[in-house]
Amino acid sequence: MASVATPAQPRRRSRRTKLARRQTRLAWLLLVPSLAVVALVALYPLGKTVFQSFTDQEFLALEPTKWVGFDNYTQLFHDSLFRHSIAVSERNRIAHTFLGLALLEKEQFGDAASAFRESLALNPNDELARNGLSTALAASGNTNASEQELRDAIARNPNGVDAYRQLGRMLLSAGRRDEAIPMLEKAIALKPDDTTRASLAAAHGNIDEAAALYRRAIAANPQSAEGHNDLAAMLASAGKEQEALAEYNEALRLDPHQYDVRMNLGALLSRMNDDAGAVGQFEAAAKERPKSPEPHVYLALTHAGARRFDKAIEEAKQAMAIDHAAASSSLSNALRRSLTIDQFLSDLQQQR
Repeated sequence: MASVATPAQPRRRSRRTKLARRQTRLAWLLLVPSLAVVALVALYPLGKTVFQSFTDQEFLALEPTKWVGFDNYTQLFHDSLFRHSIAVSERNRIAHTFLGLALLEKEQFGDAASAFRESLALNPNDELARNGLSTALAASGNTNASEQELRDAIARNPNGVDAYRQLGRMLLSAGRRDEAIPMLEKAIALKPDDTTRASLAAAHGNIDEAAALYRRAIAANPQSAEGHNDLAAMLASAGKEQEALAEYNEALRLDPHQYDVRMNLGALLSRMNDDAGAVGQFEAAAKERPKSPEPHVYLALTHAGARRFDKAIEEAKQAMAIDHAAASSSLSNALRRSLTIDQFLSDLQQQR
């Protein structure tokens, strides 16, 4: 015999009495004045403050207020937030790392390097911090220390593609092709991309293949000044100076504040015996990165080559004042031989 399901017992509906309804209305009537006061003294000022945070309004400012979007929050994010996070938690590795990245973006390379070192002291295996430290050191002109950080990153994480890519490109730009090739090959094996393939082709001397790969990367991102800079540097190293010149100029059209483009273009113009043009590019690079000794080292070399020894001495001293060790590193890289900035300055003073 089939069983018959027993229906569930119906839920009773709560029945509010007239007294309860009157008490509820009375409660709302008593709350309304209080809620109005809260809205007036708390919610309105809060809303106004939020609105003002998206403007450039200042206390007693006479200029019209302008809408700036998230600029104020970006500034806060890059400075106060991370610094406060570090202040309340000394062992906050993530805060140190992201403070370093924020300082990198603002091109405060010395402070960025310090933040990354703090992070690495807490965790030597932080790949992001070590690659960031390498970038900060290279941007400061201390390429030897930058190279060592990348090698340490690879030793700690043999599958870190960014370290292989950065190191390979650094070695290639320094003319150390035999060392660059295995680094670039490893980077491609881990994560292939056209730019790294182009660097590897250039390292093997396959200029046409490299140019085609760089142009394909540019076609995928036509507003990339870095892409034109990479192509120009490869063309310049292959002796195709006019083609390189055109690519550097396009990179500067896209972004006039590209430090690396200014430095590379200055070096190319120097090789083309355009002394005034080279000086102009190195001086523009020095304005872009006033805390880097590298542009002053190249200015000193350019002036020395034209026998303007007083100006060369002045630039060498300025490079030393900014960062003595990085100045020597930049000089050795420029000359492709070991020479300290002190030895160079002494030679200049003897020739004056």
